[in-house]
Amino acid sequence: MIKTSKISVFLILVLFAFPSFAETLSGAEYKSNLTQEDLTLKIMKLKKEKAPGQFTRINKNILKFEGYIVRDSYSEYLKNIDNDVKMLVINCLGGDTYSGVKMGLDIQKRKLDVIVEGLAVSSAANYLFLAGEEKIIKNGVVGFHGNAQALLKQVGGFEKLKKEMKEKYKMSDEYFNTFKKEQQETIKLEKEFYKKLDIPQQFFNITQTKNIGLAPELKEDFDFLLPSAVTMKKFNIKNVSGMQNIPLAEAVGIKVIYW
Repeated sequence: MIKTSKISVFLILVLFAFPSFAETLSGAEYKSNLTQEDLTLKIMKLKKEKAPGQFTRINKNILKFEGYIVRDSYSEYLKNIDNDVKMLVINCLGGDTYSGVKMGLDIQKRKLDVIVEGLAVSSAANYLFLAGEEKIIKNGVVGFHGNAQALLKQVGGFEKLKKEMKEKYKMSDEYFNTFKKEQQETIKLEKEFYKKLDIPQQFFNITQTKNIGLAPELKEDFDFLLPSAVTMKKFNIKNVSGMQNIPLAEAVGIKVIYW
């Protein structure tokens, strides 16, 4: 009777000491319960509503982010993240670069696995996906089309950008100066982020080019480059598994080049 009691006490102590043992899940073991049709409808709804991203706690170890990255997304991320989270599942259509790179730096620091279930395009690809310790395309699309540095290079610097934005959007000098300051801070953080990951800016310069480098005679406008895991590795993007879901991209109206 005494022996049994001691064993029971020992088991209770083990369970309380290691409460997450049974729940801990690797990225490769994460199961998506969404069909292609489910994902298509969900993404089309997000696009139509231009919904700011929402965080949902799936369980103790998994946090999910769906929607667009907006200026408040980083502060919302900090409210929802904690040391128990090991995995971030994303279905994100891009958005605010400053908030995105701030999230990316923290994801990288925490060594979270990132799983794409749906879309990870634009800022979501540049910062959230690339920050992952393990980067897993479970049932989705990862699409690139440049970054803050590549865009500035393409337009020829801030002075040319200022002229273009004043002509196109009637932007005041005061507003542009605020925008410029924000972009300079974003670029500073972006450089820090890619230096930590050892990913060359060349990759983003390539994906920023019109038609992703294809001949203009084709008269096709493409939204994103979808690189394979093999292509990503050429640019030092490591620990990528899974395949690009090209039919999903087509179903939600995104024109892509697969490389």
